[in-house]
Parts: sequence; structure tokens; C-alpha cells
Amino acid sequence: MNRKLVATSLSVLLFLGCVEQRTPTENNSPKSVDYAEDLNEILGSDIIYDWAERSFSPMYSNIGLVFDDYPGFLGAYFHYNYKNRVIARVINLPDTLVKTQATFLGVKQVFSRGEMNYAFYDQNSFLIEINGYDSIPVMFKPPTSIGVKSIRNQKFDYTYQPWVEEVDGYFRFRGYMNNRDDRDPDPFYPIAMGVKVLEGTATDVSEEGMKVESETGRILLAFQLQAGDLSAELMDEKLKSAPNSISQAKQLIKEWVNTAIGDLPLDKGTDLERQIAAKAVLALTFNACIGSGYFEGKVATFPNRGNYAVQYEWDAAFQNLAYEMMEPRLAEDAISILTSSQRPDGKMGQFVTSTYLRPTEVQVPLIGWATERMYRDRKNAAFVKEVLPQLVKNIDWILDNRMTRFGLTSTLSPWELWDDTPRLDSGAILACDFNADLLMQIRASEYLANEIGETETAAYCKKVGDELASKMVEILYDEEANVFRDVLAENGEMMSILTPANFVPLLVELPIPEDKAKDMIRTYLLDSAKFFGSVPFPSVAYDEPTYNPHKPGKPNSLTWRGPTWKPMAWMMMEVLKKYEFEEEYWFAMNRIYQLMLEDGELHELFNSQTGEGIGIPQLGWTAAIFLKIKDELEANDKKTLQ
Repeated sequence: MNRKLVATSLSVLLFLGCVEQRTPTENNSPKSVDYAEDLNEILGSDIIYDWAERSFSPMYSNIGLVFDDYPGFLGAYFHYNYKNRVIARVINLPDTLVKTQATFLGVKQVFSRGEMNYAFYDQNSFLIEINGYDSIPVMFKPPTSIGVKSIRNQKFDYTYQPWVEEVDGYFRFRGYMNNRDDRDPDPFYPIAMGVKVLEGTATDVSEEGMKVESETGRILLAFQLQAGDLSAELMDEKLKSAPNSISQAKQLIKEWVNTAIGDLPLDKGTDLERQIAAKAVLALTFNACIGSGYFEGKVATFPNRGNYAVQYEWDAAFQNLAYEMMEPRLAEDAISILTSSQRPDGKMGQFVTSTYLRPTEVQVPLIGWATERMYRDRKNAAFVKEVLPQLVKNIDWILDNRMTRFGLTSTLSPWELWDDTPRLDSGAILACDFNADLLMQIRASEYLANEIGETETAAYCKKVGDELASKMVEILYDEEANVFRDVLAENGEMMSILTPANFVPLLVELPIPEDKAKDMIRTYLLDSAKFFGSVPFPSVAYDEPTYNPHKPGKPNSLTWRGPTWKPMAWMMMEVLKKYEFEEEYWFAMNRIYQLMLEDGELHELFNSQTGEGIGIPQLGWTAAIFLKIKDELEANDKKTLQ
């Protein structure tokens, strides 16, 4: 039943009283010992692994296998920087594909004559079992023509000849891939494919591949793929440890995922809730990749392994809402990758990849917020001692390099805020959210410094934090309208546009009366004509002239001009929680939870009129926020499903 959502506590209570109370299924049992098997059962055998963004990539692999109607091993994407490349058509069978059964643990392709089974057993290492054929080709054909520049900026094509060597019982193929990402200064990168024949005989070996024959009709191959930072020793280790069957490999995946999942709240709810929670686990575990280069062997937690195979600052902060409940190193690595790769002067670029940084733009400084949250839960003082100096350096860089004559920092580029937001249509701004997030990082650093006995650092952070807080009220607070506003950096003029950013300052302690803050929330944030509509917290208020739930003629395009983005929705719910709008807080949480359940694919953003998911599926922050909301609702017995 459709109902218009309104802002008053009374209407919220009436709505909640009318919501149908669904009886939980019999699945509300304690977590089993082998939870990976439960996940496999929930997700079934129809998982789609058809593209880079949805590749089969367990065991913290930064390669992902893809499957479509191709009769055999279509190939593997290298998830190592922003744009992925695929090594394609590795095994091509002269047969017809009948069906593909893709599960959380492995993939099975059934052909008219035989079948192929795939399962990982280690990072970037997997088995392929082929039954029903007396010989199969294993191909290695990376692109070899690479456009490069010579002196005087002349261009020419460089042709690289792949090569192969036999190393202690396996074959190691070497080549190069050309880079699809123009932002990466290196136009190509090395790759290696190791193949160990566990059952069968290798013949006709050349730099382009080989043939594997079998008298029994059963072939078993172990593969190990590498990109960028190649290690013959590592390949040797991984291939020598390959198990002798697909079932053994799947058991190793189970052990990995049972460790990776940690304490995620997945054992309660309806069948639909458990299914979407399992998809969230799939997204978060498969988007986590052990990388090389700037990742230094740490686990990078990508927003999506295909379209966004990079470590963003604010994505990491929100994804950590779930990673904090998983294997301990995941949340810590997400932060330390960013702090350890920042420039010596403290500048933290927009994102980090294995091979390059994007240094020109920065992002909203939320790592301090995430670090404090994690410390309050874990009390890991050693980790704080490692990252606190970098957090303070980052604060200093922003204050030194983005400070304006108004005493607040400016935001120069759409990539530093919300891509195509209308907030930047007139130029650089003193952004409510950027300055508030900076203040959050300063206050977090002050708290963390006190916790580890760094009193001088704590005193410094308090001083600059108090100064920034005072300036935020002086410059950004519209006392007459009782709302914070973005300000044009050029002339200090307040902007009239209302977005969720206007309320982020309420998350930090500012010198305004509490009753004013609560009135601001009632007047604007809980107004159904502005933000508290059927899809709460659009990226631009519903009644703004620039509001649009999608770009004209492009209903599935990415945009910050109207759709709801779950990170900002989460922050708005945190505002409601802080100021004790209890009924509205739980109502908004239930509504957003329901929208994610209905979407089912954990999309990047949502149409703020229809609730339809838009953008990339299996998006990290959506998966994390779904699991966090699920946990909050269940822990407080506040779940009400329509």
C-alpha cells in the first residue's frame, strides 16, 4: 500500500502502526559453523559473473573470471586500477554451451559433450577441471601492439613478443597488456599466466599457449595470474600448493570466507533479507583485493572491482561500516592504504590504484571519522599511533592549501564533492559538508591523540578545531533562515540551494543552540516537500528548481542532481539520531532498508521518486550500509517491513 511520508512524529507513528508485521521465517537460527555453505545455499546457482563489475573473484583476488555464452574459459579481468582489461579466450571448446551453474564457491559449465568446473584455491589462483574431451587448447594472446611516445612527442607502435618458459613442472607465460586508463602514466603493464597440468599431458607449447591431451577424458589444470608486480617465486608457491580436486578447492574458499565474514549480522530475517544480505557479502568480499604497488600487499576495498577498482577516501569510510565487523585487517587496511600513500606534505589524492594516484583533486576528509569509529570499537592504540601523524598532516595540508580569506576551506572541483552537483554550477564554494567533514577529522584526531597520550597534538587539534567551528557558524550559518548554506568562494555570497550537505554541520559540535538545531531539522530535513518524501533524502531538495531524479533522457545515468545516495542518507539518519528524533530515525531507516530490499542488486544510487536502483550493482557502500542498517534494526527490535 502506497502512503505519502510526512514529517511529523504523529504521522510517522500512525504509519508504523499500520505497517504489516511480517512473521520472520524459520531461518532465524544461530549462525552455523560452516556459514560459507549457508551463503552458497542462499545465493543458489544462478549468480551472474558476466562482466568486470560482477566477476568471480574470491580469495581477495585482483583478477576476476567472467562467463557468458562463450564455450569455454572466456577470460579474466585484471582488477588493478580504474579501468580493467581482460585476457580473453583462454580455452575455446568446439562445442555448444548448454547451461552455466554459477555459485558463491565455483562455476560449472555444461556442454553438449562434456563440462568444465572452476574454483579458486588461493589469491589469483584457481583450478579448471575439464571432463569429456581428449584434448583442449590453452591460449595466451595478450595485446602486443602498444602505442608509445618517443622523443619530440612522436608516436609509434611498439610490438612486444610474448614468451613462455617451463619452470619446475609448470609453464609460465609472459606478456604485456595495454592500459585503458589514460590517467595512468604507464601505457602498458606486464602480466604472467602460470599453468600447471595436474591431470593430462601438455604438448605443442609455444608463447601463444599449448595443447593439453588426456587419454581418460579428464583434464585438471591449476592457473595463477599476475599483473604489474610479477613474482616467479610467488607463482611457484601458489602452483605447487594447488589441490587435486575442485571439491578441495571449494573447501579452501569456505575457510577463507568464514574468516573474511567475521561477525556480520546475516543469520536473521526473512528469506528476502537473507538473500540480499548474502549478496552484500558477495559484493564486499569480492570487492576486497590484495594488490601490489601502492597497496603494498594490503587488502584494498574497492567500491566495485570492475568499474571502480581503486581506493577512494569517502567510499572507504562508508564501506568500513561493514568491514569493521569482518576480518580485522580489512577496515584497517582500507585506512592505512590511504594514509601511507599520501604525499609527504599531507595531500591525500582523490583515489589510489596499484600503479598511480589521482593527485589533482582531493575528497571530503572522512578518514578521521572512520578511524575514530573503529578505535572506539576495537581500542587498537597501535593502529592509531600508525595513522594519526598522517591524519594531522592531511589536516594541515587542507588548512594550508585550501584556506580562503573567509577562514574556511574551498572546494574546487566536482570530483571533490558530488560529481555533477548543481552546488558547483557557479564555481568553487565553501562547502558545508567539506568543512564539517574536516572538522570531524580534526575532532577525531584530538580525541585519538588524547587516547594515546599525545597531548601536544590534541591541544593543537582543539585549537584549530575551535577556530574552524567558529568560522563555520559565522560564514555558513544563515541565522534568519536557521540553516547552514554553501557559500560562493569568489564573493562570500550565500547560496539558496538546499541539499543534504546543508545539514552535515549538525554532526559536529558547533556554537549554535540545540533548540535551533532541532528547529532546523523539523523545518527542512523532515519536510516531506523537501527531503522526507517517499524516498528520503534526495541529493537536491524535491522543491528546488534544479531537482531532477535523473538526467533528461537518461534515466539510468549517474547524477547528484536529485537521486538518493545511501552515504548521504546515512549521514542524515545520523543527524536524526544525534538530536533524538527517534520515531523519524527508525522510520527513515526502515524505509531506506525496504528500498534496498526491493532493488535487490545493491546499486550505487536510487531514483528519489521511484526508488529504482541506478548505476553500478554490487556497490560497496550500498552493501555496507544495508548490512549496518540490518544490524541496527535487529539489535533494537525496530524492523517493520511493508
